[in-house]
Amino acid sequence: MPPEIEFTETIEKLGRGFEEFKKANNERLDQIEKKKPVDPLLEEKVNKMTQDLVQLTEMKQKLDQMHLALNRPGAEGSAGQKDNAEAEKKAWKSAWNKFLRKGEEKLTEVERKALTAQSDAEGGLLIRPEYATEVIQKIFLASPMRQVADVIQVGSSSIQFLTDSGDFESGWVGEIDARPETGTSTVAVQSIVVQEMYAKPYVSQGMIDDAWFDVEGYVNDKIAQSFAHKEGDAFINGTGTGQPKGLLQYAAGTGAGQIERITTTTAGVIDADQVVAWVFSLKAYDQADAKILLHPSAIGAIMKLRSGTAGGFLWQPNFQAGRPSQLLGKDIFLDDHFATVGAGAQVGAIGNFKRGYKIVDRIGIRMLRDPYTAKPYVAFYATKRVGGGALFPEAIKILTVHA
Repeated sequence: MPPEIEFTETIEKLGRGFEEFKKANNERLDQIEKKKPVDPLLEEKVNKMTQDLVQLTEMKQKLDQMHLALNRPGAEGSAGQKDNAEAEKKAWKSAWNKFLRKGEEKLTEVERKALTAQSDAEGGLLIRPEYATEVIQKIFLASPMRQVADVIQVGSSSIQFLTDSGDFESGWVGEIDARPETGTSTVAVQSIVVQEMYAKPYVSQGMIDDAWFDVEGYVNDKIAQSFAHKEGDAFINGTGTGQPKGLLQYAAGTGAGQIERITTTTAGVIDADQVVAWVFSLKAYDQADAKILLHPSAIGAIMKLRSGTAGGFLWQPNFQAGRPSQLLGKDIFLDDHFATVGAGAQVGAIGNFKRGYKIVDRIGIRMLRDPYTAKPYVAFYATKRVGGGALFPEAIKILTVHA
């Protein structure tokens, strides 16, 4: 189905579903607020509607990501430059397909030159960064943190950042009063080291030999899916040892190097008052650029909440292409690397992630084709180096369910 038609159908279903859901859920909430027993059939109906809305929201998020990727500004340049770029891309595609099907040893010098950015002493081919775009784009589509955090590329194994905590202090004095020293912020150097992750999909030799089989698309998809899941989990749960340091690995608190947890008031339950407190827990200068990451189960729980007896629902769908649903005016991105709603679960984060969290990519993806160790399969061993860490943890707050 064409993306445009799929998007239109999803939006129509989301709109109808949300209107029906509001009516049924308002009836349920009215019964609760009047301290009446909730009709079991009504409860079951609302739960089913919630599940459907979560699924439609997930579908729309994927379509939004595709929309944003397809509408990114292209490279500018003269007609001659574009023609050269197109010819270069065509030469690379031909050489890349030949490498995947027949191996590096079958490449001519011209094809090798078209394919590689530089020699790789460890074996395999280091793909030119501009031609790794397809894999990187697919990782972007599947990695919520990449859509909200600051991402930079480096050519080294680590990068250092200067960070400061606190503000310069000042004071009022009379004309002839003494001017004692005022406090200053603390400047520190933080390093983010890029770590290596790998994917090793297998393809049978028979499939590779069949001309109809899109080996390039298959390998790219498998690598991108593996990388996206692996790094997406690391940005949330990574230990920081041999992998990026995830948000949930920072100690709870408001001190240096800590991320504050905002905890709900009822065990195992997400309640409206604490969700509002969490959303507005950031400092004023981080509120404008704040985004929200939430586990799908947390979205489902929050969908049922409204502000006050006659208030509107905290969660609102967005029917525009490329625009996510919102919670109290903040864009929401579903991320299933957080925990499912339950006692003690850390189910999401709000933050000015552009300021708070840095993702560092080492330029280049290396590919090694191995037709020997797993016959009759050919292994495609791909590696990518990426690091991540919170430079300003105070710009992020975690939502935790009361234990």
